[in-house]
Amino acid sequence: MDIPCIKKEDWDRKQFEWKNKPFYRVRYGSFFGLPLTLDIQRKKALEKLKNRKLLPGKPVILTKNNIITSQLYIEMTHADENTEHETFSGNYFTMSFEGSTNNFSLWKKILKQVCETNSLHVKEILPYFAKHEDESKKELTVLLARVTPASSQNI
Repeated sequence: MDIPCIKKEDWDRKQFEWKNKPFYRVRYGSFFGLPLTLDIQRKKALEKLKNRKLLPGKPVILTKNNIITSQLYIEMTHADENTEHETFSGNYFTMSFEGSTNNFSLWKKILKQVCETNSLHVKEILPYFAKHEDESKKELTVLLARVTPASSQNI
């Protein structure tokens, strides 16, 4: 299994809630946010989850980047005490983008603007890198913003 293939319309401008959704966590090397060992770690993690029967058909794969090390989060069918994982909870708003990830900063800005227009405060943005499910298999980046209603923020 490689990068998941998804339908853009299933992830574009959607709002949903996760309650204790389990994700397998893997650290990978990066240098100033540029992934060094992401592909290797992703393939190993997917195989591990598949062997333990914890991998859904089309897992959501998220990343959090830091300067030196970063984390990869792969959706699990259920929590498993023998598998290092983290749970995600909260309300999320998504937007899908096509094209080079060189536009990542612009996409984050657009997502924040759309959220603000909809009275949502962005707490965190997580990228989900995928491919189109159609025959083009073009790269698709879904940005998931963990949001709260703007009116509930402390000013």
